[in-house]
Amino acid sequence: RNQLQGAMQQFNQRYLYSASMLSAENDPLGPLPPGWERRVDSNDRVYFVNHNTKTTQW
Repeated sequence: RNQLQGAMQQFNQRYLYSASMLSAENDPLGPLPPGWERRVDSNDRVYFVNHNTKTTQW
């Protein structure tokens, strides 16, 4: 495992709980497309992960 993979695993574990607290039921825009996930950074800013393309977007 390289250093980037290790860092990403720690990142995913750290923010999994925060991301799970955001419910699509409470989102006025509705659910995300398949393969997308909403997460929160350390400054409480929401961003999105596209698991299909392995990219992130604010």
